[in-house]
Amino acid sequence: MLEELTAGFPILSCILFLPLVGAVLLWVVEDEDTVRSAALTIALVELALCIFVLLRFVPESAAMQFTERVPWIPALGISYHVAVDGISVLFVGLTAFLTVLVVAYSWDTIRHQIKLYMMCLLALETTTMGVFVSLDLILFFVFWELMLIPSYFLIKLWGGGAERHYAALKFVIYTLLGSVFMLVGIALLNINFHQWALLHHADQVYSFDFLDLLDVPIPLSQQMVIFWLMFLGFAFKA
Repeated sequence: MLEELTAGFPILSCILFLPLVGAVLLWVVEDEDTVRSAALTIALVELALCIFVLLRFVPESAAMQFTERVPWIPALGISYHVAVDGISVLFVGLTAFLTVLVVAYSWDTIRHQIKLYMMCLLALETTTMGVFVSLDLILFFVFWELMLIPSYFLIKLWGGGAERHYAALKFVIYTLLGSVFMLVGIALLNINFHQWALLHHADQVYSFDFLDLLDVPIPLSQQMVIFWLMFLGFAFKA
């Protein structure tokens, strides 16, 4: 019965956007205790949804699961494409679990601007989830960059030490610098797909979809360039 009710249900989209919707709703809440309780409730519901996905996940299958795909910018081959595999489903669950722990821990430790703190935390959860479930590289890049906004405020306003303002700014600068390398790497993948599609007279000549890009061979020289561009993109943030 449960399987019939959840068939076709966009559960990954619910997991993805529930914290963000919750963060927006917190804006109208004035009482600090209510803010804490609401944030914890949202985090627990998010965790429950992730547990459901973990329980329903089929580890024997190599296919992407809970797939949702909607065209976003069809002319450029960009789509809202989310799904999980055996690795990302674990990180989705871990993100939800850690968010619950952070909200619970901050109950008595965060004393100022509690509403903004909880809003940033929930917004960060959404962007982190987006990074783990995105199969379209542009969608992935958008979430990767949006992580900067709540992260910046969390570091600047509630970070430890007198240098937290400098640390927040440094984090943003390094991440943006790394993102340039990553964006070039993503563009090269798309260019390679475009050249292959024209050569083989494919109907779709542009794609940023990870699964589409996997099916296209990449010359070894380009592989090395793209690898180092993506490596630098991730390394700068790490």
